[in-house]
Amino acid sequence: MSSKTSKPLRPICFILISLLAIVLQSTVISPYRLGPYGPDLNLILIVFLGLLSPLRGRAGLSVFNGFLMDSLAAAPFGVHTLSRASVFFLLQDFSENVYPASYLTQCLALFLSTIYSWSFIDAAYIITGMRCCTVPFEAMIIQAVVNVCVGLGVFWSLKRLYEKL
Repeated sequence: MSSKTSKPLRPICFILISLLAIVLQSTVISPYRLGPYGPDLNLILIVFLGLLSPLRGRAGLSVFNGFLMDSLAAAPFGVHTLSRASVFFLLQDFSENVYPASYLTQCLALFLSTIYSWSFIDAAYIITGMRCCTVPFEAMIIQAVVNVCVGLGVFWSLKRLYEKL
């Protein structure tokens, strides 16, 4: 199959990967089951899109992922959409000033994006008066380390998949 006919598969494939990641995250590796020890696949995908992906429409896909998370989460509506979109745009700007293929850059991006995203969500909980739902900073650190460990493997797999499509 020539590369011209296979290019339309890229966005469709990433939309399907997004849906699969959200379904897995909300069922099998739910935070209610694993706590901070389960990877945030949705955030990992958004970090990949912001840092490494040349895919067209990736900003829209990041917003779509955040919207899907909002529809499944008990958080104030819109908080995941805003936090994931802001992570994407920060990483997109960041990736223009560093070498994004470096493992150190990827680890830092995953770690800091996790802390930022969960802090953003916690702030929304506090603003709306849902203090009972906030996440302790220690759990954020654990979540960030888990995201780094899982995220590097996901990045490697997504880069290989992108090259084949």
